[in-house]
Amino acid sequence: MKKLAVILAFGVPAWSDVVFANFGPGDSYNTSSAYAVHNLNYVAKNFVPSASGTLTSIRMPLASLATANLAISLRASGPDPNGAVLESWVLTPADITSSPSIKVLTSVVNPILTGGTAYWLRLESTANDVAHSYAWYIDSTGDQGESFSTDQGATWNPGPAAPGPALEVN
Repeated sequence: MKKLAVILAFGVPAWSDVVFANFGPGDSYNTSSAYAVHNLNYVAKNFVPSASGTLTSIRMPLASLATANLAISLRASGPDPNGAVLESWVLTPADITSSPSIKVLTSVVNPILTGGTAYWLRLESTANDVAHSYAWYIDSTGDQGESFSTDQGATWNPGPAAPGPALEVN
């Protein structure tokens, strides 16, 4: 008589795969240079997942000197970061330390991302000036693809030919 092995999946953790990352080795990023996010300067980074699947989390290096909330949104593909919102998060100044550290955004909506399709991660704040802004730190791999808005998201301009903000999408 043959034995049949049954493996139960209950209680087994679901592991997520990294489908985009521009951190360097050991989650490294440029801790001395960042993009400022405040009411006159929104920042967005485009990324293309390497595979299709359900979003579980996004990791990004942030710091805060702000006195206002930080709104983060995952946006659908398009020429600029004004596409449909697929998921959003709101962080308070208390959620982010004043020194750079990696913040994890856990997905609740779990949108399905399609491999090979460009998406945007967009950050905006009502903090009133650079002295009271958020900082999104630059990747250490040279990956580009950032955009800026100086009119609260009405229009977007490509960033300089320089490394963009760091992130990891799982």
